[in-house]
Amino acid sequence: GTVFYKMKVKPPSLDKIREIFIFTRESFPKIPILVGCARPGGAMEKQIDITAIMSGFNGIAYPSEVAIAFSKKIGLHLRFSEYCCSFLFQLM
Repeated sequence: GTVFYKMKVKPPSLDKIREIFIFTRESFPKIPILVGCARPGGAMEKQIDITAIMSGFNGIAYPSEVAIAFSKKIGLHLRFSEYCCSFLFQLM
């Protein structure tokens, strides 16, 4: 886990995350936006992944199985890469 995980810092609420994701997507409509790997695990990870998809994000580092299944269900084209998300912009 990250330093924040080890410090047991409480992540923001899902509502706050959703608000930030939507604001970000609306503010930068033509810029690829990805969720990186530094996010909480478990149920929160799945919720963040789905929120990113619903907010129109372009990618997720190490997406949950739930996110993959949801993306397929709504007809998104999926591409997988071994690259760090900080390099994926070059491939988009």
